[in-house]
Amino acid sequence: RVLIVSNRSKLLKQTNSTFRALDMDVGIIDTKNRGVPTHLCSVATSQTVQRRMSRADMQSYLRSVDLLIIDEAHGQDYNFLLECDIFRDKWVLGVTATPFRSGKQRQFGLDYFHIVEVVKFTKLVERNFICQPRYFTRDAPDLSGLDTDARDGDYIDSQLFRRYDTPKVYEGLIR
Repeated sequence: RVLIVSNRSKLLKQTNSTFRALDMDVGIIDTKNRGVPTHLCSVATSQTVQRRMSRADMQSYLRSVDLLIIDEAHGQDYNFLLECDIFRDKWVLGVTATPFRSGKQRQFGLDYFHIVEVVKFTKLVERNFICQPRYFTRDAPDLSGLDTDARDGDYIDSQLFRRYDTPKVYEGLIR
């Protein structure tokens, strides 16, 4: 059995749509589907799985999973799955386009044996999977005199907004 877990319902819907387009019938674990799927492949949101973890039927289902695929693995939404004993001796594959974590986040090395960079951005462009980006810029507004938040050292959002929210900053953007 395969379980694909994502942290947003939009990603769950995209994954489910992809499987449907391939004529594959998959189970869904989300707020609308209360039962435990009987399919060989299922998709789920991490939040729903976490809320149902205490249910015996969910624990039994999770124990039956052979491969856990975590979409957007750089997020912290899946720690509960990686820290429980259920997946200790199972295959776990984390996929992400952001293969790093910062600060006090749980580091990848605690959960994964290998990190593989499958494809670079430039290769995706070369293969026409994504379009060649075009960049537009203008000089940033003068940020002198703005206060910073003592907790994280970043500029205060409301002050940044007032400084950036001028017609000059957005001039020519649509064109």
